[in-house]
Amino acid sequence: MQHILQILESLPLMKHAEFIELVREMRFNQRQYFKHRTQGFLEKSKQLEKQVDEYLQACDKFNQQSLF
Repeated sequence: MQHILQILESLPLMKHAEFIELVREMRFNQRQYFKHRTQGFLEKSKQLEKQVDEYLQACDKFNQQSLF
């Protein structure tokens, strides 16, 4: 958890705010899917989860490159 916080703190504020909004939207769609079990919420949840995962991978690559 501390690692993620360090990454977020090092990003520009707009990027940080965008990431927070992305996660909020993802969690909303996940909760809606489990509440209603509709295909639309499932697909949207998967799409947003993929975006979050890609963003976190990009952060990891950026941190690994900056070490050397």
